[in-house]
Amino acid sequence: MSSIGSSMNSASVRRAPIASGGSGWTSKPDAGGTSLSRNSTPIGEPWVLFLLALLFGAWRGSHRKKALAAVLFCATGLQAGLSSLSIRPAAAGQTVSVLPTVASLPDGMVSICWSAYYDAEAENAIEDIRFQADAETGINAVRFTAPSAPGTYYIKALMQTGRFCGGSMDSYVICPFTVYPADADIVLRRDAQESGTRIDIRDGGAMQAYGAMRFNRETLNDEDLSEYERYNYFISFPFDVQVADIYGIGEVGTHWRIFFYDGKGRAEEGYFAERTDNWVMIDDTDSILHAGQGYLLQLNALQMAETNEAIWSNHTDVATLYFPALSKITGVTLTNETIPALSDAYQCTIDLSSSLGSEADRRTKDSYWRCIGVPGFDTPAGISGLPYLYEWNMSDNSLKVVSCEAYTFLPTHAYLVQNGGEIVWTNISKPVRGIVAQHENRHREFRLELLQDGETADHTYVRLTENEQVTNAFDFGHDLSKELNAGQPNIYTLIGYERLAANCLPDSSKSVTIPLGVEIPVDGTYIFALPDGNQDRQVVLSDTRTGTRTHLTSNSSYSVTMTAGTHDDRFVLEISVPSSTPTALIPLATPDQPTKILQNGQIFILRGDKTYTFTGQEVK
Repeated sequence: MSSIGSSMNSASVRRAPIASGGSGWTSKPDAGGTSLSRNSTPIGEPWVLFLLALLFGAWRGSHRKKALAAVLFCATGLQAGLSSLSIRPAAAGQTVSVLPTVASLPDGMVSICWSAYYDAEAENAIEDIRFQADAETGINAVRFTAPSAPGTYYIKALMQTGRFCGGSMDSYVICPFTVYPADADIVLRRDAQESGTRIDIRDGGAMQAYGAMRFNRETLNDEDLSEYERYNYFISFPFDVQVADIYGIGEVGTHWRIFFYDGKGRAEEGYFAERTDNWVMIDDTDSILHAGQGYLLQLNALQMAETNEAIWSNHTDVATLYFPALSKITGVTLTNETIPALSDAYQCTIDLSSSLGSEADRRTKDSYWRCIGVPGFDTPAGISGLPYLYEWNMSDNSLKVVSCEAYTFLPTHAYLVQNGGEIVWTNISKPVRGIVAQHENRHREFRLELLQDGETADHTYVRLTENEQVTNAFDFGHDLSKELNAGQPNIYTLIGYERLAANCLPDSSKSVTIPLGVEIPVDGTYIFALPDGNQDRQVVLSDTRTGTRTHLTSNSSYSVTMTAGTHDDRFVLEISVPSSTPTALIPLATPDQPTKILQNGQIFILRGDKTYTFTGQEVK
């Protein structure tokens, strides 16, 4: 990361311990925006009365031309008004231009009045902002000097009748305006759980970069959202940040705190009873948040409460936490970026596959785990050498396995992976979907879903690949261990006793039989489905308890009633090889006799509306 990051300053003297006592902290994830614009208010019925009065007086006087224009306005533009404001991002103290979008209106009939506020309700005005006409920008445009304190403010454009501001019948629009630190050249802004957005304030040269995490007061206190959505955030930045430099919301350890994922500690003692959490709090202000690494940011629920004036001072609606880059950056558009396999706690390189003796049952479960971040300012095209990862679902605190193909990685977000080697992000400067996959040029991928009450509860992947590095055993960097989501349905494949969220296997001329397991929290009816189809292969789900075999396609599924508990010895997924013989129907002598069906090289018997295997097993 030489072009956009820096290493730790060993001469730093800012070290201070971070205490994290008191209440208000929510539980951390198990393993691993609100729009501020107000819609324009249409010009309503009061305009009608006012304009009728204008018309009556003007018509009796000498201003009949203006009266005629007013009639036209009444007839065609009664619901016209302001719709939006165009405001260029700026740093504190800079001159800002703002241009309103308005409908075409008769000349001389309206005025646009400007004001600035601390809050989105436009109730608490900022008195010292002065707006001046800016004819170079456009008609009705103005300019003003941004406030000296970084934060989110609100600009109100009020359209009124006449040449002066002061009437009560109006159309208006209010837009948020963010002021960044005075020395900011480029900002990677993120609103709560949304994607990061690149804000260019100045261009070229050595630039001071900032990360800006914005939190809306209403959202943080919305009881309809889970505590994970409100108070826990997977974060990353494309530059190094020292904890001592972070500012904007209270104090570290009291109002917010940051954790790293301790992959090394997990590998060394993951299955022992005394280790219950893999997230470790950063304990001193001299610590560095490394570029391209993932972290967990946690807010204190009590300190961020709506009534806390220490946070929501000056009637603000948005609180911002600033992450200044430790050193200035010299570039932001990269072709490729490599995150090396460092041997520290941030990037685990421990392989337990053959050195545990009696503890060998955890040989793969706790190896090579780390939390990675996106190393660029824009959405990358993909990541090579990593077919699967975990995405955190903040609504129910679950980890969902994700295929890296055609997946959109969000700037400033972080992801949990099981990979001990180098990870290469591709096309950082191009915000497009897709992936350039290393060693995975030819493969077939099957996504098997487990549904509960008609909704997808969990899924697992099987990939058949021609990559020579992939075997039938567990392969680090290709297969992915299953992280069970507590209290929720879980589905996985099995290699021995090892549970897999994603299973990569060699694609050969032989059929593949894969044991399946499920863990069910409550008794009920569950459905196995293959939503993406079978990709020229025959995929059959076998239920060994009932003897049922079901051909899974995009239109067929298997429904079964199960009791709560673990079912690791009941289901098998069979994927057959392609057949060189075309599928055909071979009728017998008379229509009322059984019919043979040749499908992908296998013979089935059709009798009435039921299908059987050649050995007599019914196929659902």
